Amino acid sequence: MGLLRTASLSIVTIVATGWAGAVALLGLWVVFEFAPGNRFETPLTWAGISILAVAQFVLMVAVADRVYPAVGSRIAVWCLEMSIFLIVLAAMAVAAATWLWGAVP
Repeated sequence: MGLLRTASLSIVTIVATGWAGAVALLGLWVVFEFAPGNRFETPLTWAGISILAVAQFVLMVAVADRVYPAVGSRIAVWCLEMSIFLIVLAAMAVAAATWLWGAVP
């Protein structure tokens, strides 16, 4: 059973790391490609920041919590994960607000 668990953990770690890396590259591309001039006036910049935070959240939840299960049960790690999730929600809210109320020049 130990070999099967190790193989499963390795596969999940490789897939989740690749997924988080791809999402992070997408977020960086959105931030730097679609935001001319003042970067924080466009909703796509905030969407890109949200995508970057999602990549960090996926990496923390899918990889770090499985590789180091004892650390994942600590309250400090839970607070860190929830703060990253709040950054995701806040960036999405700012992106929606700038898109809806015309803060785009």
